[in-house]
Amino acid sequence: MNVKRHIRSSRSASDRAAAEAMGLGSCGIDRCTEEKWDFVLNTVPAVIFGREALYAFGGAKLIELASPPYGFDMKQAGALGIKIDIASALPSRFSPLSAAEAIKDAIMEE
Repeated sequence: MNVKRHIRSSRSASDRAAAEAMGLGSCGIDRCTEEKWDFVLNTVPAVIFGREALYAFGGAKLIELASPPYGFDMKQAGALGIKIDIASALPSRFSPLSAAEAIKDAIMEE
C-alpha cells in the first residue's frame, strides 16, 4: 500500500521537525490545500478549514476528531454537500489510558 503520511502542526517548528524525523511529511495549514488528499483528519477544536479548504479537499474523506465547534466549517460543508464524519473524543473512548498519558506528557513538557 503506497501511503503518503503528513502531519500538520502549527504549534512549533520543533513539532514539525519531530514529525519529519519520524518519517512523516509536514505541511503548514496555509499549504495543506495545495496537495491531493485521500483523508483529512482534524484535531483542532476551532474552525480552521473554511469553504475554500473544504472545496480544495475534493473527494477526500474528512474526519473530525475535535470537539465543537470543530475545525471543519460545518455550515459550509453542508452548503457544499460535503459529508464530514464526526468522531469527537475518539482516542479517549477507545484508548483512555494512552490518551491520558499523552495529555499528561504534554502538560509536563510545558
